[in-house]
Amino acid sequence: MNTIDVNQVLTQMRRLEGLAKNEVISVEQGQGADFGDLLKQSIDKVNETQQTAG
Repeated sequence: MNTIDVNQVLTQMRRLEGLAKNEVISVEQGQGADFGDLLKQSIDKVNETQQTAG
């Protein structure tokens, strides 16, 4: 079974978000950000995008 590194997944999500916005985002792993805060920010961003699309 493979182990998922949450920080690596979040880093990839941020990079993809930056690519979608044509931005360059430098994200270093191991910043010590709280997972709950990062998850909330991601969900809030998805919600904002959905509201804009609606």
